[in-house]
Amino acid sequence: MASWLAEDFRKGETRCPVKLEVIRWTEPVKPREGTLRRRLEAEGFEVFRWRDDAGANYQPHPHDHAESLWVIRGEITFGIGDKHYTLFAGDRLAR
Repeated sequence: MASWLAEDFRKGETRCPVKLEVIRWTEPVKPREGTLRRRLEAEGFEVFRWRDDAGANYQPHPHDHAESLWVIRGEITFGIGDKHYTLFAGDRLAR
C-alpha cells in the first residue's frame, strides 16, 4: 500500500516527452505530507493525494501534462517498458 502526493497539471504546459527521473529522499527526517505538498505547490503544480492498494496495476496510458509522483509512505514499483522503478517514502518520480 502506498500513499502519494501527485502533481498533475503544471500550469502553462502541454505535451511532454516521456523522460523519467527518480529523485531519492536523502534528508535525515521522514517526509511529511504537508512539507511535500508545499514543495510541489512552490514548483507550480496542482497537488492531489491518492492511495493505491497492494497489487494495484495500471495499464500503459498517455499524459498530456507534466506529472510527478511523491511517495509519502509505503513503496511502489512502476514498470515502463523494460525498466522498473521502485520508490520508497520520500522518493519522487518525475516526468
